[in-house]
Amino acid sequence: MTSDNSELGITWLGQGGFLLEAGGVRIVVDPYLSDSLRRSGKKRSFPAPVTAEEIKPDIVCITSDEPDHFDEDTVLSLYKYCHNCVIMGPKSVTAHCRRLGFNPARLVTLSPGENSFSYGNIRVRGVAAYHNDSDAVGLAINAGKFRVYLSGMTRREDTIPASVKNALGGNPDVMMLCINGRNGCMDDVDAFRLVRALEPKIAIPMNYGLFVSDTADPRPFVDTVTRIGVESVMMEPGKFLLIHGETPFGEEPTYQTAEATA
Repeated sequence: MTSDNSELGITWLGQGGFLLEAGGVRIVVDPYLSDSLRRSGKKRSFPAPVTAEEIKPDIVCITSDEPDHFDEDTVLSLYKYCHNCVIMGPKSVTAHCRRLGFNPARLVTLSPGENSFSYGNIRVRGVAAYHNDSDAVGLAINAGKFRVYLSGMTRREDTIPASVKNALGGNPDVMMLCINGRNGCMDDVDAFRLVRALEPKIAIPMNYGLFVSDTADPRPFVDTVTRIGVESVMMEPGKFLLIHGETPFGEEPTYQTAEATA
């Protein structure tokens, strides 16, 4: 874990799932660590890179009540090991949590542009997402010195850049964007347009690779983004990326094994 406010640790968990670490705080977003969707014909293409017990989050953010974002098996396991963590998401997510019997005092409902939640040097706000789940949100996270935007599942809309900058207090340093063009989400072209509008230092593609029926090649996005001077990386599930210093990656992207986050 990184405890330095000038560092941001990112571990991709697959699909839209990430573990973010800054200032000694761990935030897990949309973790899908089970194989629960196998029951409906969508089996995993690779094993879960970490277990719920290893993550030990302080905050769990879920952007949508869709089953690959709110995975009951994973969330129940996280709650078992870290029942004092805060779970936040749109009203469909917090309602789902109440049905599962979670402590209402540990639940935070995120509404785009209406509220925020702070934990140490972390502040989380919901931003608008445009998806089949009308309650879905994106996330604007101020983590130490870093401004992070995670799109969740959304199509591109012209209103997104202004709402993100308003929520973060400026342009994001890091963006995580869906690029598969499936189920109402942006494809790589629309994701690139959003990058160009928000001018981050780093853009990371997501929502690909986990399900054979629901994937896309991330390389066109990475190549196009790189050509306009924005750093981009195709992350490996379970690998740890450390972003530090005044430049996006310092000298090089720093990868460590998943055990480094345990």
